[in-house]
Amino acid sequence: MTTKLAGYIKQERVKKGLNYAEVSKKMGYTNLNKGMRRIIDLEREGIVHPEVLERIIKALDLDQDYINALVLKDREEYEEEFEKWLSEPIEPYYTLRVMPSVYLSYDLPGNFSTENEAAEYEAKIAKEKNIKPG
Repeated sequence: MTTKLAGYIKQERVKKGLNYAEVSKKMGYTNLNKGMRRIIDLEREGIVHPEVLERIIKALDLDQDYINALVLKDREEYEEEFEKWLSEPIEPYYTLRVMPSVYLSYDLPGNFSTENEAAEYEAKIAKEKNIKPG
């Protein structure tokens, strides 16, 4: 997943005409491959350790306040997406273990008002089929 921060870092690196090895060297890495992997992880996945981000900011001479604003915006978007996903209803189901490493899932009837009622139903079905609940 690319982020606003990742896009900005890549844009600035390219604008300054620097490749991964050059930025890695400017960040102070003696093992250039290690630095390059960290830059690539940031640009592709948006994943970066705060210490590495500091080093990239210094190496590319970027504005710390603007970076902070991008990090905040990315965090807000992530939380918004997570809340959206969290609010999506799911279809209840139960799982029974047929034998070791073999599980079957079944739709759970929607007439339960508590988790305990659903768990009791699952236990009852497992007992009837003489297998363990998942």
